[in-house]
Amino acid sequence: MPRLIGRPSKAPGYLGIALLVAIVGVGVLEYSGDINLVSGFGYDHMTTSQPRRLSDPIQYPPQR
Repeated sequence: MPRLIGRPSKAPGYLGIALLVAIVGVGVLEYSGDINLVSGFGYDHMTTSQPRRLSDPIQYPPQR
């Protein structure tokens, strides 16, 4: 049976990897524009269409 006394813990390594994965994940979400922690960085979603009011008639096919 091996002795476990004096063996270094692997927790700091796992914590470091988990922290690195979290930082990369937040960076990807920021760059793709899903979150906006740093303004002006990454892709900004811009909406050019206006919401339709309920009183507007629906046109088929949509006219341009």
